[in-house]
Amino acid sequence: MDRTGLVLVGLLCAGACADWSCARRQNDLSSLQSDQLDVRLRAIAQAGRQQDGRAVPYLVDCLEDDQADVRLFAILALERITGRTLGYVYYAPAPRRRQAVGRWRNWLDGGRASDLLASGDAEGPR
Repeated sequence: MDRTGLVLVGLLCAGACADWSCARRQNDLSSLQSDQLDVRLRAIAQAGRQQDGRAVPYLVDCLEDDQADVRLFAILALERITGRTLGYVYYAPAPRRRQAVGRWRNWLDGGRASDLLASGDAEGPR
């Protein structure tokens, strides 16, 4: 095999490994609850990029995280997935954040999340 062939094989293998790794991360929602901050942040960002509706309940939990970075990434991912913020502001005082998290939990409990995510319709009031 010539050098060009080896380079192509290498690129194909690298792409296959990246695809496998990405698929593995996509199915592993437990990373959203990791004790390691960098793992949590990457998982939240990945869920948002992939618009993974399965992650929504975990992302709502992340809105209560002690780390402001986690809360910011979580609300950005939720907005990307659902098209909503429900008035959540990651840097707001804790009582105000708790109220907004309550709205998110009501939204989830009301079944609106499954309807929205099933239909792909992310429009509506925030």
